Amino acid sequence: MSRPWQYDEPAPGAELGPYRVVRRLGAGGMGIVYEALDTVLERTVALKLIAPEHAADPDFRQRFVREARAQAALDSPHVVQVFAHGEVAGRLYLATQLVPDGDLAALLRHGPVPFEEAMQVGAQVADALAEAHRAGLVHRDVKPGNVLLRRRGSHTVAYLSDFGLAGPALPHASGPRHGGPAGTPGYLAPEVLAGEAAGAAADVYALGRLLATALIGGPPGSAPPAVDRLAGRRRLREVLEAAVAPDPAARPSAAALAAALRSTTSRGRGRRSARRVVLGGAGVAAAGALLLAPVLAPARPERPERPEHRSGPSAAPVAEDARMARLAKTLAARAGLSKTEASCTAETLLRRARPSGSSAPASGSGPEALSQALAAAADCLWPRPTP
Repeated sequence: MSRPWQYDEPAPGAELGPYRVVRRLGAGGMGIVYEALDTVLERTVALKLIAPEHAADPDFRQRFVREARAQAALDSPHVVQVFAHGEVAGRLYLATQLVPDGDLAALLRHGPVPFEEAMQVGAQVADALAEAHRAGLVHRDVKPGNVLLRRRGSHTVAYLSDFGLAGPALPHASGPRHGGPAGTPGYLAPEVLAGEAAGAAADVYALGRLLATALIGGPPGSAPPAVDRLAGRRRLREVLEAAVAPDPAARPSAAALAAALRSTTSRGRGRRSARRVVLGGAGVAAAGALLLAPVLAPARPERPERPEHRSGPSAAPVAEDARMARLAKTLAARAGLSKTEASCTAETLLRRARPSGSSAPASGSGPEALSQALAAAADCLWPRPTP
């Protein structure tokens, strides 16, 4: 049986209006967040209870209501949804979408984020900021702990959370700030540290620092030296250096940053994707007809040899090696594979198509056999990570 909430720190099972507390998720400067059940709609939510010292401030209460409504109006798949806000048992609360797989800060405790995933998350957070800026909000506290993650197979979906410090969006810093700097040290833009008001460009700066942190797996230092550790990624270094430019007017918009991050991913894949067309979509059929039909087709009968010209047991391996070399050469020339990739792929395809020690093709023929052979070669092009 559930019981009403009677304590500052509600225990599991405690009820606050329509919400039943399940467990404590974490705490921040603005309050404590719980997983809770909305007993009216029967859905799980993240329930944030605002700290009493903030809830007692009339100016804070007005700003809290205004910003909760503004966040609820944001139309982005990468902004945590606001379901409700109000007051219960003398405490302000905010009920939002529960994102189940933790935050970026927790992920970073295990080391740097893989490049593709970091670009994916960064672009999605930039999308969220672009929508907030269009709606007239600046987040002011972009950091790993405020980027929530949901895993969907190999795909990661990022959600920007905690608009508790949000304020009016400006193109860039403009005018003095009242009070101390709002945000998290290490992610504050130079103009904010210098006493200027945080604008949209300060969010872009914070995201640039966040990405450097994600890619190097630790707290950001000065941005250019940090991103210099990304050897061979000149385009990404340019994008990040623009995001953390000292002059806020020189930084890209959040929307432009999202596009730039996606371009670094596509550019990084471009050449490799072209080289690996043999494994993709219509390229399977084209590559099969062009490169692999001779391998998968039944062996043509050969002219009988005279006994005096038989080459003995070594003839089959030699013929196999010659066939493998021809296929590797064709893959390198027509599919653009490197020598190593071409050799590995040719060997895998040939052995998959013709089991070792046999001159007959593997069982099956046509598109199914071709697809199986190509799938078997995938590890040559996308090596599996070592455990």
